[in-house]
Amino acid sequence: MLADDHGHIAYDPHALVPKRTFADVRVTQPQNLQAPWLPLPGDGSAEWGDGTNNCAAVTPDPACWIADSDLPFGKDPEKGYFFTANADPTATGVTDDNNPLAHPPYLSFDWDDSSGFRATRINELMATKLEQNSKLSLEDMEAIQSDHMSRPGKAFTDVIQANAPGSGESPNLTAARALLTLWKQQGFDCPSGLLGTDPVNSAVDPDPINTTNAQACYLFHEFLRILATNVFADDLRVAGQGVNGLMAIKSMLHMLETTPDPTNDALNKTERAMCNDVSSTGAVTAVKTCEAQLLGALDQAYTTLLAKVGDPTTWVWGRVHTIRPVSLLELVTENFSPGPYARPGGSFTVDVGTPSLSGTPDDFQYFSGGNVRHISVMDPAAPVVKMQLPGPERDGPDLFKGPDLLGQWVTNTYFDYAFGSQIDAVAVSTQSFKAP
Repeated sequence: MLADDHGHIAYDPHALVPKRTFADVRVTQPQNLQAPWLPLPGDGSAEWGDGTNNCAAVTPDPACWIADSDLPFGKDPEKGYFFTANADPTATGVTDDNNPLAHPPYLSFDWDDSSGFRATRINELMATKLEQNSKLSLEDMEAIQSDHMSRPGKAFTDVIQANAPGSGESPNLTAARALLTLWKQQGFDCPSGLLGTDPVNSAVDPDPINTTNAQACYLFHEFLRILATNVFADDLRVAGQGVNGLMAIKSMLHMLETTPDPTNDALNKTERAMCNDVSSTGAVTAVKTCEAQLLGALDQAYTTLLAKVGDPTTWVWGRVHTIRPVSLLELVTENFSPGPYARPGGSFTVDVGTPSLSGTPDDFQYFSGGNVRHISVMDPAAPVVKMQLPGPERDGPDLFKGPDLLGQWVTNTYFDYAFGSQIDAVAVSTQSFKAP
């Protein structure tokens, strides 16, 4: 991202991206295109590069890489901003049709959040603020970077509500529905539900909205775990594969959005077959609809939390949703393992905190989040740079005495980053050097 003090912004992601002429409709006939995300032949017809140069050589050859001019870039977009969150670069929408080969050159089939959950939320917040105030303030940007509304929660709750209760619905499923409905009314926020960052000793947040949102966020993530496991683990186990969290979410939503076609049994089996239960050999042991799996997982999640954690008043998301950063200092020091810290957010929230799909109901730990949060106010009269860095704790080893950078990062607290002449005012000491 580039910006200047005259109001111009640009996106120019220089990177070495390999040429794949076998997937480029500009140089290969459509009938001969080969999808790079599928197994490719080893006969030389699907090698990286221009098909002539040796792209396996140690020294990068320009003929092997897509030119910078062909990479996504832009300047001063009409809407007034760029946004991305490890998703469709520049959010230009070129992947909206789910056909990467239609927009040469081919760059990638997948992004870290190819669902666009985080990017969509950022766009939503920025568009709303601009509509209200015509520009974004420093405080607006801080709030956006620390946002923890759950768009996956919204997506699944909408589908759950679209499936009306049955006559024999269990009391637990009815209670789960009610909690998710309240969560929807309150905006699908995922607060920690605590007043501090200590997951064990921090007091519970007395705000009733934060309390119920933390309960619902906890229920949703237990439901998501159970749903992905129940639907996909048995099928993928046959192939010796594990469940990818993002792909499971996308696939489940796709199957739930696919209306069974009574005239096309083959399509039904293809689109929704994963919802059946299968044996270790792949034989179907129970025919299940995706809707039945959806509601069954929600019922199971509520029942599990009641049994393992207690009544819903004890479902505090921050007690179990924690981060314990992996520290390289563990390689050279003893007893330095910061955390765990209670955190808001969850799967594919803007302030990302995606836990593993595996684990017990009292463990939704994750180990990495945003490596830096940075805001620059490009005002020539009063330029400001704010930052968060997951650096050392104040109580870390003796070589780290100074700001509690990790503590600031955990609580989304920014510090002023001095630059230019500002450095002189905050310098602790200066040293001068001259050539002998």
